[in-house]
Amino acid sequence: MLDQRVMDGIATEAEAVESLRIFWPAYFPSPDRAPEFPDLRVNAASTGPTLQSAVAELPGLANRLAGSQVPTVFVHGAASPIPVTASTDTAEVIGAAAHVAVVPNAGHFVWMDVPGCLRQPLDGLLERAGQPPGGH
Repeated sequence: MLDQRVMDGIATEAEAVESLRIFWPAYFPSPDRAPEFPDLRVNAASTGPTLQSAVAELPGLANRLAGSQVPTVFVHGAASPIPVTASTDTAEVIGAAAHVAVVPNAGHFVWMDVPGCLRQPLDGLLERAGQPPGGH
């Protein structure tokens, strides 16, 4: 019910935050040990239409990404509720410019579960883009 109100763009800010709070533990490898839900503000009026727009664009996304030459890295937590194939399939559509780094013992928010895990994949991305890692 809450999710539908959010998707329909009729949820209050409190309802949108509560919907996120309910799902929060599922984004971590051990939901029972998920960190405390952060103090968030949500623009409830735009959340639903934004999600609807993203869902509507999904069918044509592969055609728009195919063969992109933009260096891309997907950093995906092995324990994310979103299947790793969401990243690997997208990287495959992009082609040689895309890489996937799977972080063991991490859920959706990899940086929270495995601090420091983003450094290596992002350094690799910079190298593929012709930029020296660690530059300022």
